[in-house]
Amino acid sequence: MVTSICMPRAHVCYKYAMFLVVSGKVLRPCSICGKHVRRLTRHLRAVHKDAEDVADAIGKSVKEQAKHFRQLKRDGIKKFNMAQLALKQPIMRERTVAKSTDPIACGTCGAVLSRAYFWRHRRQCLAEKPDAPVPAAVPMQCIAAHSGKETVEMAKAKKKFREDVLSRLRRDDIGRSCVEDETLQMIGFKLYQRVKGRPNKSVLIRRNVLAQMRILARLYKHFQSLSTEQVRFQEMFTRAHYETLEDAIRKTTTSETKGLLSGSKLTFHGLIQNACRSVL
Repeated sequence: MVTSICMPRAHVCYKYAMFLVVSGKVLRPCSICGKHVRRLTRHLRAVHKDAEDVADAIGKSVKEQAKHFRQLKRDGIKKFNMAQLALKQPIMRERTVAKSTDPIACGTCGAVLSRAYFWRHRRQCLAEKPDAPVPAAVPMQCIAAHSGKETVEMAKAKKKFREDVLSRLRRDDIGRSCVEDETLQMIGFKLYQRVKGRPNKSVLIRRNVLAQMRILARLYKHFQSLSTEQVRFQEMFTRAHYETLEDAIRKTTTSETKGLLSGSKLTFHGLIQNACRSVL
């Protein structure tokens, strides 16, 4: 009986390692020091107990502590993912997934998860933060593109733009171009700023911005197919690529069945002017 209790250290380590594998304990980044640990809550209580965020949580009830530490874990994952996106490396999710899909982030709490799971998370997030705005699924590339230094008002405006516009784009090739291209996001954000002057037309303006961003992305796709060199979106409007842009506009505003689409050409007139003012 004594030998069964006093097991060799190697055997104990092996059993503990197998326990971690079976129980799904994975390394999580700490939001304060950046270190990856398996038991993050224990690490925060032991190592960072004097930190302001951790000290505030310790004095609360058990339920409130669980919420607070859960948010600290999400903050750590978000910081880690920002660095990973800057290096174009794989990002971390809250949960492991069987299928590899494009991850999204919750616009309210910052949780990183798959789009299929978001509907369940949305209910939980609303229950935890009833006073917060309705959570929206935001692509990770959008958060990385808007993560620079900015004023509080500008940060709120960009967050609203991500939730109202970028999160509603269809996930086809054109929609992904709108999400991944920073210049297209900048143009869309400037178009969306018109909501300030017309709050009663916010839904109509949002739909127009979605349509205009997709039109510009489609134009850029046709431009790339006609161009002999790799050209960035903002360089498309320069004099050196005028003829290629003209052919791309003609291709975008022409249908195989209906021929020339006059309404689309009229839309392009003002849209290209606004795009040129933004990028040139």
